[in-house]
Amino acid sequence: CCRAHVECFEPDPTARGRLLRNIRLNSIDDKVRIHHVGLSDRSGTAQFTSNLDAMNHLVIDEDQHQHTDEIQLRTLDEVVRQEVHILKIDVEGWETAVLRGATGVLSQPSLYACIVEINESMKRYGFSEADILTTMESYGFREVGYDPRLRMLINTPDRRLNNALFVRDRELVAERLSEAPNRVVLGKNFVRN
Repeated sequence: CCRAHVECFEPDPTARGRLLRNIRLNSIDDKVRIHHVGLSDRSGTAQFTSNLDAMNHLVIDEDQHQHTDEIQLRTLDEVVRQEVHILKIDVEGWETAVLRGATGVLSQPSLYACIVEINESMKRYGFSEADILTTMESYGFREVGYDPRLRMLINTPDRRLNNALFVRDRELVAERLSEAPNRVVLGKNFVRN
């Protein structure tokens, strides 16, 4: 059986409700914990949009948004105390700030892969793609691509879905992929050749 444990961070009540329904639907309540906070480079509070559904985000200029809620912010290092193996960050442009609050997690030798959303939304906060690439490289990660049909890492990064995959130990990730069981997704069998 799967030994994975997932820590989710979701400040938006609507998205958190959907997440909880999916967790229960898949009977993985014992493997997932949801934190009702946003992640950042500091603890505190912030305004968060409340009427943009999946595009809700942190607000730094409150005059631009009328529908906001106050949320709690924490750093990843403050909340996560256990070993981390894979990290996924998708926070609508605030990824650089989250990485700045995760220096301890990013330094963990157990962390071998990170998936980070990279798109134009980071510009609203004055961040750039170079900020993320520089940060990840400073912790020994390199951006690679992934072919899900072959379940293999490839040299050419693929950002069609705005997600960048960073690995620290390419051989370890390749080994884990080769040992993973076959999966069927939407009727397609993903088998390692």
